[in-house]
Amino acid sequence: MTAKELSQLYHLNREIEQQKNRLEYLIDGRRFWVQHSCVQTSNGPGCTQKTERVYALPEDSMDNPFYDEIQELREEIRHNLSKCLREQKRLEKYIGNIEDSEIRQILCLRYVNGLPWAQVAASISPYATEDSVRMAHNRFLGKSCSQCSEKIC
Repeated sequence: MTAKELSQLYHLNREIEQQKNRLEYLIDGRRFWVQHSCVQTSNGPGCTQKTERVYALPEDSMDNPFYDEIQELREEIRHNLSKCLREQKRLEKYIGNIEDSEIRQILCLRYVNGLPWAQVAASISPYATEDSVRMAHNRFLGKSCSQCSEKIC
């Protein structure tokens, strides 16, 4: 497996975060698209009438101008979450079959947990450095992918 294949879970998670932010923006944007109605009230005979506006946010109704886009985005997020679960299982299965415990930890911390190299090193050992864990990672992938001509990053 290549570093690019191992990175798919990370990229799927970032894509889902972006979609969630977009969904939140659309849902928050509803407040600018309010339905309102006027209610006439009076304070008694001979008094002037007072007009009150009643506002209602069209949450999940067809009146909401963002309704279709919100529904499509929710479906995309559900689809990507499903892909994430499948990808995580695939990664965990691949990593679980690796004999070297340290390499398993490095790959799991980096690709399943999405940690940067500095945090991977800190989690492995107080003596490990960012460069040492990255080099161990590259050596392992270089050996396991010796028949590939791809460059490992």
